[in-house]
Formats: sequence, C-alpha cells, structure tokens
Amino acid sequence: MLSGIRPLLRRTCLVLIVAVVATLHTSSAPVVAQSSQTFPGGFIEDASSLAGRPRLAQLQIQAFLPPTRGPFTFPAPYNTQGIRLTDPSDCVGNTDCVNYVGYSYWRNINHHAGSDTMYIFLGLNKALGGAGPTLFGYNKVTDEVTNLGSLFDSTSPFSSRTGEGWYFSATLPTKLYLNDGPKLLRYDVLTKTFETVFDISTQPALFGGNRRIGQLHSSDDDRVHIGTVRNKATDAMLGCFAYEEDMNRYSYFPKIGVLDECNLDKSGRWLVMLENVDGLNGEDNRIIDLRGEFPETLILDEDGAAGHADMGDGYMVHADNWNPLPNATILLKFPVASPTRPVGPVVHANPDWSTAKTNHVTHQNRKSGVAPEQQYACGSNLDGVATRENEIVCYRLGGSNDELVVAPVMTDLNAPGGGEAYSKYPKGNLDVTGQYLIWTSNTGGSRLDAFLVKVPAHLLFGSGSGTTSPTVSTTAPLSGSTTSAATAPQTPQVTASSLSSPLATTTAPASSSLGYWKFDEGTGSVTADASSSGNTGTIHGTAWTTAGKFSNALSFNGSNSYVEALDADTLSPGTEATFSAWIFLNSAPTETASVLNKWSQTVEDEYLFGVTPSRQLYVAWQTSGAGAWGTPSYNDASGIGQIPLSTWTHIALVRRGATLSFYINGVLDASVTAADTNPFRNGITSLRIGGQGRGGVNRFFNGTIDEVRLDNRALSQADIQNSLSTMAAYGFNEGTGSVTADASSSGNTGTIHGAAWTTAGKFSNALSFNGSNSYVEALDADTLSPGTEATFSAWIFLNSAPTETASVLNKWSQTVEDEYLFGVTPSRQLYVAWQTSGAGAWGTPSYNDASGIGQIPLSTWTHIALVRRGATLSFYINGVLDASVTAADTNPFRNGITSLRIGGQGRGGVNRFFNGTIDEVRLDNRALSQADIQSDMNTPLAPPADATPPTVSITSPLGGATVAKTIAVAADASDNVGVLGVQFKLDGINLGSEDPTNTYSVSWDTTTAANGTHILSAVARDAAGNSAPSAGVTVMVANDLAPPLISVVTISSITSSGTTVSWATDKGSVTQVEYGLTTAYGNATAMNASLVTAHSQVLSGLLADTLYHFRVKSRDQAGNLAVSADQTFTTAGIAKLLWDPHSEPDLAGYKVYVGTNPGVYGAPVNIGNITEFEVTNLSRGKTYYFAVTAYDTSGMESGFSNEVSKTVP
Repeated sequence: MLSGIRPLLRRTCLVLIVAVVATLHTSSAPVVAQSSQTFPGGFIEDASSLAGRPRLAQLQIQAFLPPTRGPFTFPAPYNTQGIRLTDPSDCVGNTDCVNYVGYSYWRNINHHAGSDTMYIFLGLNKALGGAGPTLFGYNKVTDEVTNLGSLFDSTSPFSSRTGEGWYFSATLPTKLYLNDGPKLLRYDVLTKTFETVFDISTQPALFGGNRRIGQLHSSDDDRVHIGTVRNKATDAMLGCFAYEEDMNRYSYFPKIGVLDECNLDKSGRWLVMLENVDGLNGEDNRIIDLRGEFPETLILDEDGAAGHADMGDGYMVHADNWNPLPNATILLKFPVASPTRPVGPVVHANPDWSTAKTNHVTHQNRKSGVAPEQQYACGSNLDGVATRENEIVCYRLGGSNDELVVAPVMTDLNAPGGGEAYSKYPKGNLDVTGQYLIWTSNTGGSRLDAFLVKVPAHLLFGSGSGTTSPTVSTTAPLSGSTTSAATAPQTPQVTASSLSSPLATTTAPASSSLGYWKFDEGTGSVTADASSSGNTGTIHGTAWTTAGKFSNALSFNGSNSYVEALDADTLSPGTEATFSAWIFLNSAPTETASVLNKWSQTVEDEYLFGVTPSRQLYVAWQTSGAGAWGTPSYNDASGIGQIPLSTWTHIALVRRGATLSFYINGVLDASVTAADTNPFRNGITSLRIGGQGRGGVNRFFNGTIDEVRLDNRALSQADIQNSLSTMAAYGFNEGTGSVTADASSSGNTGTIHGAAWTTAGKFSNALSFNGSNSYVEALDADTLSPGTEATFSAWIFLNSAPTETASVLNKWSQTVEDEYLFGVTPSRQLYVAWQTSGAGAWGTPSYNDASGIGQIPLSTWTHIALVRRGATLSFYINGVLDASVTAADTNPFRNGITSLRIGGQGRGGVNRFFNGTIDEVRLDNRALSQADIQSDMNTPLAPPADATPPTVSITSPLGGATVAKTIAVAADASDNVGVLGVQFKLDGINLGSEDPTNTYSVSWDTTTAANGTHILSAVARDAAGNSAPSAGVTVMVANDLAPPLISVVTISSITSSGTTVSWATDKGSVTQVEYGLTTAYGNATAMNASLVTAHSQVLSGLLADTLYHFRVKSRDQAGNLAVSADQTFTTAGIAKLLWDPHSEPDLAGYKVYVGTNPGVYGAPVNIGNITEFEVTNLSRGKTYYFAVTAYDTSGMESGFSNEVSKTVP
C-alpha cells in the first residue's frame, strides 16, 4: 500500500489492432472424382483366371511391415504403398485392443479432398487396454500418422463404444454420425461438440414408444438419413425409417417379413430393405422410391436380391448369392427394370466357388453424374486355405470382369489376433476419392491392426487384360449359323433311363403359362388357348388332322400357313421362359422354319423358336438392352442334335437369364451362355405358330404341330419330362366335393360317383369305395391311351377279398373299344387285361391278360404297379418285383372311346367294384423303372391348384368422399383358402406396399396426388397366385396447395455475433432460417414447430463485421413450403485494444473508455487486470474513440492513456 498522496499512475500505451480471423468453410458437395494423382504398384488380371497367389506367411509380412506406424511397400507382384495406422503403443500392454473396421459401407475416413490431412476414426477397446473410439491423423504429403487421442472424455458413455455403425459425413470434413438410442447425432471430431439431427422418440404416433434406431446411413449431401427401428426392450427389428432433414419429415416402412437391415443410395432417393419376405432362403429386397414416383419393387433372394452391398447414385453394387457364376457381384439400377433374374449384369465373378468371395463391396467413391459403368468398386475377403486368393481387388462396373489386384489382406484366420473369425475378416471401406482403402488385419500374429493402402485406380482405366465376355450372337440375325462346342450326339429318344424323374416334380403350374394351344378342336378357324391368358389363335391356311400326337392337331404346308394370336403383354416373358411343342417334320426346311415367333424384322421383335435347315433347334431373341433392332439387343443360339423326319418329336427351349438350354424328347441337347441378360423385349408383334410370313421373310414350317406351350418361367428337365409321360394322376387331395383334379398337365378331371371322402388315406385325404356301385370317372381322351409302353400304379387299402376281379382302374366295357383294366383277383393277386390294335374285333388275337403271384394283404396300405414294356408285363408290390410275364402281342394299346374309371367297371354287364380305399393313382405312357416306382411310392402327389380367386372391396373411404392430408384406405377381403395380401391402387398404380395383415389398410398421403377426382381400388391375392380386383371407389382430393405468403422480413438487434430475423405469413406456419457466408448458406436454425403467423428467429455464433446471406422458410400445416428471396445483413464491428502492462506494484486493473467524439467518453468498463480487450457491437458508419486508465488496490485511477480511434465501415 502506498502512503501519503498517491501520484498519478503512469500513462499506459494503447495499441489498436483490427484482428483478422481465418474461418474454414466446408465445400458444398463431396469430391468423389478420381484424382489425377496416381499411385504405384498393382496389376490387372482376368477375374476368371485361376492364377492365384498364396497367402503371405507371418515371417514374410514382418520382413516389409514397419514395427510402428508409418509407410511401407507391399512386395512383388503387388508393389503398392501401404500405411500402418496402429501399433502396440495404442494398446496398454501391447494387447489386442484394435476393433475391426466395420462394414464396407460405413466411412472410417473423413472427406479429406483438398486438404493435406486425412482424419480416421478407429475403435480401441477400453476393456482390452485401448482408449475407446480414437481419432488418427494422416499427412498425405509426409505419410506421417498421429494418434490424436480419444474422441470422447473418459466419462462419456460413448468412450466405451466400439464405433461400429458410425461413419464420417461425405461432405463435412469433421462431422461424424453416431446413434444414441432414438437419436442420430452429428459430432464434430475437432471441436468435440454434438448436434442432434433427429429424435424418433418425438414421433410416438408414427413409431410407437420405447424405440431405438440402428444401422444408419446418410445421403452424400447429408440431407436424407435412414435406419432400422427396433423395440428397445427386446431389440426386435420393426421396420425402416427415412428422415429428410431439410423438410423435417419422417417416413416409416414396417417390415412384412424378417428384416435384416436397410440401406440408402447416395442420392438419398432409394431405400433398400434387406428382408426375408417369402420365408424362403435368405434376404429378399424391398426397393422403395422415397419420392413416391415408382411403386415398391420386391426382388426375391433367388432372383438376385442383394447380399453384401454398397450403394451409388440410383444403383446398387451387390453380391448375388444365387447367381450361377461363382461368388458373383452384380450392378442393379433403380428403378428396377425386372424383379426376376437377371435383375442386373454381373460386374465381377471368381474363377471357381472355392476362391474367397470379394463381395464385401465398397463403393464410397461413387461419382455423381457419371454412369456406373464408368466407375469402380472394391472388395476383399479371405479363407483359411493358404493357397487361395486372399486379396484386396477393385473392378470396373462395366462388366469386363477385369480386376485390379491391389494388395494382400495379410490376415490368417488360424492366427489368434482379432478374436473370432468374423472379426478377422477384412471388411474395409474406400474413402470418397477412391484412392485409399482402410481395413484391419492380424498380419498372421496375435493382434489386430489398421492399415491404409493407396489404390492405383488409374490402371482400371488403362488397358486391361483384353478378355471379353462370352457371346452366342451371330454376326447376322437369323442367318442359320449355329453355336456349338461339342460333337453332335444321336437324337435323344424317350427311354426309361432318360425320363426317370418321379411324378412328385410336377409340370409347370397354370399360373406360369403364357399360352397353351392343344389344337383339340378338330374343326373351325380358331383354336383355344388352354391357359388362363385367353390368347385365342386364328387359323390361316392350315389343315386339321386326326394324326396329331394326341388326336387332333394342325398340319402346316410350308408355304403360307400359320396360326396367329394377337399381341398381348401375357405373351412377353421376362428373363425366364420355356417354349415347347410336339412337332412332326415332313422335310428339312430350306431356311429356318419357325415353330412359334413374335418376329417381324423390326425393333418390335421378341423371340423366334424353330428348326434350322440342318434340322437343329434354333432360337433368336431381342431384349430391352437397346432401342434399335440388331446388336447389342439381338441374340441367337442353336442346339446340336438333329430333329428326325416323319417322327413325332418333343422340342423345348428354356431360357434362365443368360443360359439357353435346348431339349429333344426331354433330354438335354445343348446349353449355351449368352452375354445379354436383359429381359425379353415387350414388343407389339403378334404371335405366330408355324411361320413368320412378315418383314420380307417366310420361315414356314412343313409338317404337323401339336401341344404348343409358352411359360414365363424356366422349367426344369423333370417338368419337361413329366409333361411328356404322365397321362393322368389323382392324389384325391380335395377332401370334399364331387370332382377330383388330374395333377398331370393332361386335364383329365374325375367325377365322383358314390365314393366317400376319407382323411385316412395313404397321404391324408383319399376316396373310399363301397364294392357295389362307387367309382370315379374321367371322360375319354387321347392322352389316356398309351402306345406300347405304360405304367399303372396306386396305393390301395383292400377291406375284403373280392368275389370277382376288382378294378383299380380301367377303360373297359366288354366291347371293341376296350383298352386296359388293372385290378385285384379274388385270390388277391394283381391282374391286368388289355386290348391292342392287332385286330378289329373284341377278343383274340387282340385280347390279352396276365396275373401276378404275390397276395395283396387285407386292411393294409399296399402300393401296386403294372409296367408294360412292349411284350413284357411286370407287376410290383410295394416297389418290389412280384412277377414278369411275356405276352405274344407287341402291338400298341387300342385307342378306344371308353371313359377311364377308378374303383369299378360297372358296364357291359360286369361290375368289378373295389371294396376299400384308393389313393395316389397314376397313369404314365412309359415304362417306369423300379427306382421310379419306389420314388412314386414315397412321394405324394401335390394337391390341386387353388383356382378360386379372393374377393375384395374398399371399405374406407366411401365412394364420393372428399379427402385431404393423410388418410387410411381400408378393405375387406376373403378367400376359400386364405388371403395372402391386398395391394391398394390409386388410379391403377400401386399405393404403398401390399398389406399381408388382415387389417388390409394403407396410409395414403393425398398431397402426393393432384387435386381432383381419383379412383381407389384394391387387388387381393392368395397363396396359389389367384388374384382379383375390387370395384373402384371414386374420391375427391382437395388439399390446400397454396404455400404461405411471406412478408415484412426484417433484421433487428444486430450485434457482433448475432441478430434477430422477423417476418410474417398469411397463415399459421412452422419456420426456419437458413444463413451463411454465401447463397449456399450451410447453416440453419432449429425448426420452430409452432404454427404461427408472426415469426422471429435468433441467429447466434456469427462472425463479427461479416456480411451474411439469409433466407426464411415457412411451411403450413398442409406441408406447402414458402422460401423467401435471398437477403443480407452485416454483423456489428469490433475493435481489439492492446496496451503495455503497468508496472505499479499494487496495480489492480484497467478501465476502458469508449466514445463517439474525441475526448468524450461514456461510462468505463472495468475489465480487471488484463492488457487486451475486445469492444463489440460497434455500429456501422461511425467513428469510435478509445482510451484506457489503470487503477490500484486502493481505487486510485490514473489519467487517460493516449486516445485511439476506429471508423467502422
């Protein structure tokens, strides 16, 4: 303390400084273009090559890997540059604390384009000596790696997380997305501050209570975010959601099957739900357009749904687990062209199934506005075999199947590092530039570490290996040239060995048939389509004949005759199809003869199936792959074997995606792989059978054609063979009614007379026969008359020994029309009688009969069979040969007119009724082998197809209702078996997803439809594929479409760091202000959810003395958004005062004086004992004057310092 009078304190030195603050502004769009920088190493090879490299051993890895973090070079043949990111110092005690890098679609690397520094986050397990989620810095110039420390304070609950499912923004360099219960958070890794993006707990009406989110993804512009919704208590997945941040709008898509995860394309438009919908195999894909312009698409797993996947802009690159190519990865574009195989072209496949998969796909380097075929993706994997490829590879998405081999993964599944096997698998991810890939590896040792590799992507866009995809196209369409690589075999014949598949594999169900022309009419100028498609054929110049394969058929003259059915969408298959027919070729054609076609030498061509001049099968087809006739959408292929002349021959062509298979008499003739996997073109050309006759080309068929079929699925060989040999099959599965279905494709329906239904059959339902007057009858048909071969079989339960031969099945009436009778004698032995075409009168020499030896037991289910092979008759009991008999008559069975009866004869004065139960009756026109019979014994016939469609009607809204906003559309539906789902439609277009629940409703946001009249309807379907529409309900949509009117936008209370924006609207609206240094803005206030007309938003945290752009946004209750024009304001100025410290020993502090006139100041500001001070909120256009005084501990104050001034512009 000074004593006496205190002298005036010394004048202090005042210095005025105008501070310049540097602010980092992020770019407005991700930089994803391939950099011009090229990295060394790597090499291109054909992915189908078997030239693999053995896995590197631990000692080999230690020879080139640095012991601490830093750069290294992989050995030859790779020669690429790697960066070790972690080392033992990151884990206390050199433990195995590094968590594996998460999936290939979550970014561990920030958006570093334009900066020398790359930020990387990794999980270091706290329980194993790590620091928790940790930030690393990598200098791209010096290759220096720095551990920047934990992302969170040690007390934060986030510090104990693994970091799996977290990801860097694609555009904001320091922003990391992470989830916290029901919230998505955006975390700045440098300033360590959180921002809540959304919180689903604020939407209980939409999501329900006690929910959390997971498996999150964001669009590359940070505008749209999606994820799964889970029950917080049970962790059960409930569905997928989408949140549009710029509109503060949620969408919810409940699961309809077993949900696995959701994903989002990088544009933020397409949501993909990986969900087992059909209950079969693995995950199917529900593909949803968040804009609502396209209906939801379902792709089944077996049709090419995504396994492991990553997304691009409007497309997906993913594993196709059912693709015939080994471990194939395909490109799927949105909207999906066809939900059936192939849904997209193969872009990468392995040489064989034993090579490690590479479809942990990463495509974080997608480039907006560039076709996916001009981009690339990468993948990696490994197996436990040291001699197989275990490498990181990249590949173009154009389908060349060239791959860039980048580096070995350096992981040994048998080494302890990394823990369980799944943690060891490399699931690395690319950065946004596509030049760096991060992954974790145990390097054959006891700990997991993280690595970068520099990807020499430029090699993918230079010269490749020169390989090309296989093709079957000829240089000139329909030239008659063939595609084959094998020696032509003899024409296949129908034999027991070649047609031995059991009947349990049935022919194609009716729902797959596009058209079926049996030519049974025998007269007239039209022929019916026996399928449900209704494609009636009109006959031009052909002649009816009774010498068809099955009675009536059509004879074609080879010059101008054909059958024509008008064009219909039902005649255009997708990527799968089967064409088949019975043909009798009179002579070899001089040009390819068409059996069936939709071909006119124009862009509308779809397919042509026929026979070449060399009598080989031939197919030509066009796909949706191009918009003009010819290549690349044109394809053709040929078989190998010859079609015989003057002989009935069954021909079939099966397309399954890229594979074409030809069959002759049910035997595979040739298989060819095509390059074009696109669906058949859906043109407008009519279907013709027997000739083309248009486009200046004839291609007429000379011969007879019968039983022409088109199916929209790829039939199996068993399907084709069964369609050739089965005459009739009765499983008696109905359990009720007066008719029983024929399970074969022949359509020989049986009518029940006096027989009773029972559930005590061999396989569930059967028919019980009373032994006196009961039987089942099917009308006579040529399909029930075999040739020289036949098999009759059934399961029987004999109640008592018959008093006369009891017929199990027969076409017998004691007349010249008799054909065959198969039954049991009074001594309980098997018996058969038959007549052949050997005589014209009943009895010898055309009459024959034979008996077995063994006895049929009473009151026991017994399988019986009779096989005729020419002159040889063989009886089987329970699949065991009972007796063989040789007959003198080798002629074919007579083709009479007597109906087929099961369980009794009851005509011609003879009864022969069966007393007992009969099940599983089969008649085949070939001699089955013993193995075939045993297979039939143990394989029940499939129940008849349910042909009854459901009924459905709209219950809400009522017809004539006026609707607005979001409403529920509901329906009632019923079916004789059960309704599988109801699909609602708006003006004929799908409205939402099919509802499988018996509430049958859908939420309709009417604002997506124009105001005015609309028609709501519903289509119900059952498990058999039957569907039926409801009557339409007309409603009036009347939504408020006028956005709010924004007025009186004002700025007030401007300070150096903030201001207040006020405005008015003409109706209640929610509000938001966007602001920033440019018209790109980049910042926004929180949405004010109150519906008011007077609006005010405070902006804070602004830079002083800075020009800001802003605009206001108001959205009314109807969702109409208004956005103001751009406006500007400038924040208040600042002056930073600095002075030399005073040397007074008992100095207490300083006071700052401010005024707007020289030497005239307002009240001072006591700032304490500091030597600098920032004066804020200085008005623009004024000059300010500043001075400083010092004071001591007794309160004595010095005089003013020198005065300084500043003019705020």
